Amino acid sequence: MRESLVKCFSKLEKTKMVVLACLLDPRYKNHVFSSDATLTKAKEWLKEDVTSQEEPAAAEDISEEEQAAAEGTNEEDRRTPKRQRREQVSCRSCIDDMFSSLLASHTVEPLAKSCLEDELHLYLKEPVIDRRKGDPLQWWIQNEGRFKKVSLPTTLVCSK
Repeated sequence: MRESLVKCFSKLEKTKMVVLACLLDPRYKNHVFSSDATLTKAKEWLKEDVTSQEEPAAAEDISEEEQAAAEGTNEEDRRTPKRQRREQVSCRSCIDDMFSSLLASHTVEPLAKSCLEDELHLYLKEPVIDRRKGDPLQWWIQNEGRFKKVSLPTTLVCSK
């Protein structure tokens, strides 16, 4: 019986969705993997997912900025020379960037600046929550601010 169970469940550690779900479940984390190779693969998959989610978000931000700049051209802007309009938009974006960087240092948590590996290391060092009483979704809601990069794939895993 044991052999049949091992045979049946051994394939689960090769399934990306199952491995990531276990890794990101604060009740289990990396304690359910039978080998370090599975944990290494899980970390690689997590990095891939975070990177793939960050790229479209960055592209959306750029598109929104371009659209806002395009919508900002009104009748008066059309009368002004093109070069002058470019300089105005350039100055506005420089000022916006400056204020964003000044304000960000006061609002962004130091952990948010850390890389994914650091967040994942801290997440894995956290104690696991009670398997019977703990609610993983509630845990992620409470800790989303501490693990911003690691929590990105949890929304992906939960939605699938």
